[in-house]
Amino acid sequence: MAIWGFGYKYGGVEDKLEEFVKKQVACSGWGKDNEYFCELLNQVKIGDIVFLKTYDKGSYLLKVRAIGIVTGKGLKNDETLGVCIQVKYIKIYDKPLEIKVNDSVLHRGATLYEELSSEVCRKIINELLISCLNLNI
Repeated sequence: MAIWGFGYKYGGVEDKLEEFVKKQVACSGWGKDNEYFCELLNQVKIGDIVFLKTYDKGSYLLKVRAIGIVTGKGLKNDETLGVCIQVKYIKIYDKPLEIKVNDSVLHRGATLYEELSSEVCRKIINELLISCLNLNI
């Protein structure tokens, strides 16, 4: 199992959060012609955890707006969202969950990346577990 961060603000400004959640997808923002992001998306497996985020590299603040579990394999192209995978969102935040990170890993600002920080992964998993217990899943 892996944990993946997806940016939901295209170009840093165009907010796609509601669309991701409504369509139950996480997307790259790029089409199938972008081999790099298609390769990354192909690494995402059913059962992996996804979180939708923004990252303030000046304050090292990761802001999480939704957490979910990958439910489908295979890339789907959406005209407005780019290449997507299927996700069941378990926790959606009205106010972002803020996670202060103690490193300057630049990839957190990327469209899509695998989260490797044990501290961040632990917080994401704990939030997911709490939500599942509250939902009686």
